[in-house]
Amino acid sequence: MKQFPFGMMAALACALVAAPGVNNLRAQETPSVSVPTPGYPRLTNLAPNVYGYEEMQSLDRGLFSTGVMFVVTNDGVLLVDAMANPTATKEVVDEIAKITPKPIKWVVIGSDHGDHTGGNSALPAGVTYYVSPTSKATLEKAEASPRFKAGAWKLPEDAVVVGDHKTLNLGGEEVELMFLGPGHTGGDMEVYLPKERILAMSEVYLNHVFPAMRSATPTKWVETSKKALAMKDVTTYVPAHGEIIAGPASRANFEAFTKAMEDVIANVTALHAKGLTVDQALAQVQWGPYDSWAMSKEQGQTAVRRIYMELNGELK
Repeated sequence: MKQFPFGMMAALACALVAAPGVNNLRAQETPSVSVPTPGYPRLTNLAPNVYGYEEMQSLDRGLFSTGVMFVVTNDGVLLVDAMANPTATKEVVDEIAKITPKPIKWVVIGSDHGDHTGGNSALPAGVTYYVSPTSKATLEKAEASPRFKAGAWKLPEDAVVVGDHKTLNLGGEEVELMFLGPGHTGGDMEVYLPKERILAMSEVYLNHVFPAMRSATPTKWVETSKKALAMKDVTTYVPAHGEIIAGPASRANFEAFTKAMEDVIANVTALHAKGLTVDQALAQVQWGPYDSWAMSKEQGQTAVRRIYMELNGELK
């Protein structure tokens, strides 16, 4: 396994907590930059010809880790998600070029948020994009905004829209694209490699990061995670943020993240049942073991508000 030494785990920045539809605009207005950090970038060989790549980046309030997965096939490279800006995405492209001379031919938009699409202009021209209907609508809404920068990357008109499931043969590699349900973004798409038993979760899975619920329906996110965990053939779950690892430990970490969401929802629901207002709940809520998770203070406040909105029937 080729891997850089493991570095520190850092907090996710505001790219994870921006409101839906705003993320791509924010990525254009406040570009993030890669930050030299001990142990990063990290390249992890998850299986023959399958890699996870992580970088530490900065955006507004601090450091955050962002990861992608790529697969080297007989005919080209499949990339799952990209980075927040062209510089960081170019670093991914350059890393791939160190491993194979084959071109990047297919790109899956697992997350439509700016920290995963803001750098798409650095990807080669002519690649085929795969996107969920919800993410397509989100990206097009951002593109139609007067705040959208002229010349910024736009989703190509020929992008392939994937509903609940699509099986592909890409350069001899069987690839299943699936939408298990809404997660962090609402349009989250997963990529399953049945031969390698690897499932790239994009932002449905944040490894040891406090659940970022600003653009999520909390209980729906839990349901989506449980559907992924019910796929017993999967041996490796790949997150969009946090450490990428292979094997049973990745399932254990994903189970821990799913339990964290359940515990957070149960905690806030109990306060709501007592008749507490949002402000009262914010003052009283305690996260226990999740206080030590990245971004617990900020994400915790957002979670309280978002869970109250769902309990009050205010989410679509």
